[in-house]
Amino acid sequence: MIIREHLELLASLRKSPRRRPGYVYESIEDFVLREGESFPWREKPKSVRFGRQKECFKNAMHLAIETGWTYCEGYAMGYFPTMHAWVVDDEGFVIDNTWRDDQPAREYLGVRMTEDFVTETVLAKGTYGVIEDYERRFPILKQQWVAVA
Repeated sequence: MIIREHLELLASLRKSPRRRPGYVYESIEDFVLREGESFPWREKPKSVRFGRQKECFKNAMHLAIETGWTYCEGYAMGYFPTMHAWVVDDEGFVIDNTWRDDQPAREYLGVRMTEDFVTETVLAKGTYGVIEDYERRFPILKQQWVAVA
């Protein structure tokens, strides 16, 4: 998996000889590697409309609320590994309503999140996206993650 190897490299470069006080995870990459899972991709259903490009966090959050599918955030591989958000349907497949279906190879490694958690975080933060929250010093990295069933 290209994404996992990419994140392992970044995590090793960011690893400190001493863990930062108050943090459970060393970095965003460490969090996604330890708590994330890989998801298979398939074309989105025709009933799902694309959102605006470069607004994946907003697009995925709104799709999750509309459909009841699970919001995920982590890294995805399009042209290169990048922070991204998508939803996972009831069968466990990625539904990506930001990236067009004609983009190159797809690989997704991310963390499932509940609608309540995502909504509360976005409201507290004031912007979309959950993991990359530098404004509040990355609170998601400060406590052990409880996985969504």
